[in-house]
Amino acid sequence: SSDLSLEVALAGTFETLMVPGVWMGIAAFVLHTALEVAAAVWSFTLLTESRGLSVGSAGVWVTAYFGGLVAGRIALGTFADKLSLITLFRLAGVLSLLGTLLFWQFTVVELSFIGLVLLGFGLGPIFPTLVSATPRYVGKRHTQNSMGIQMGASAIGGGLLPAGVGILAAAVGLEAVSVSLVAFAVMMLIVLWMFDRFVR
Repeated sequence: SSDLSLEVALAGTFETLMVPGVWMGIAAFVLHTALEVAAAVWSFTLLTESRGLSVGSAGVWVTAYFGGLVAGRIALGTFADKLSLITLFRLAGVLSLLGTLLFWQFTVVELSFIGLVLLGFGLGPIFPTLVSATPRYVGKRHTQNSMGIQMGASAIGGGLLPAGVGILAAAVGLEAVSVSLVAFAVMMLIVLWMFDRFVR
C-alpha cells in the first residue's frame, strides 16, 4: 500500500513541468482551442466580407460548423471504445486538417462548406479526449497539476491566438484567416501524431 500511495502522491508544479508529456498536452490544448475558436470567431466575417456570401448563408455555414463539433463529440461517445487513443487523436487531426484545406479553397463553394463542417467534426472529440487521457500521458502523480496547467493553456490558445489572427487579417486581408486555420491544423496534427511517445 505504501508503494501505491507513493505512486499517486501529488507532485510539485515545478516537477510536473519537467515531464515531457505535460508540454505535449499544453501544445495540443493551445493549438486545438486556437483552431476551434478562430474558426468560430472569424469564419463568418471571412465568408461575408471577403467571399461575398449573404449574412443568411454565412450564418448557415457557421451553424453547421458548430453542428459538426457536436456531432464529433457524439461520435466520440459512440466509437471511443473501438479506437485506440492514438488512432483517435490522429484521425481527428487528419480530419481537422482536411477540413481547413477544403475551407481554404473557394473554387468549389460546396467543398468549402463541407470543409467547415468537417473541421468541426474533427475538432469535436479532441478536447474531451485530451482531458480524459491526461493521466495516461503525464502519469497519475502529475494529473492534478497538469489539468490546471492545460486549462490555462487552453484559455491562452482560445484568447491570444484568434486575436492574433484578427490582427493579421486586418494587416494583409481576410483570407489570412483561412491560411491561419490551415497552419494551426498542421501544427496540431504534428503534436497529436507524436502522442504515442508519451501515452502509458
